[in-house]
Amino acid sequence: MKEATGEVSMTVVTLIAIAVIGAILAIMWPNIQNRITGLWNSNCGGACTKTDGTVGHYKSTDDGGCACQ
Repeated sequence: MKEATGEVSMTVVTLIAIAVIGAILAIMWPNIQNRITGLWNSNCGGACTKTDGTVGHYKSTDDGGCACQ
């Protein structure tokens, strides 16, 4: 019986850990997606999220870089 209780406890701990990792990923997903999109569209094309939360597009800057405008 002790072994069964230990296995149930480890299962619960594992499920909680998976839920916590999933919640963190869900919270961070928009930032991750924007970063991947920005890297993928290195020619300054594509959508991005501005600091005020609105959606903009990457445009070329005077110094040759890209900025969300």
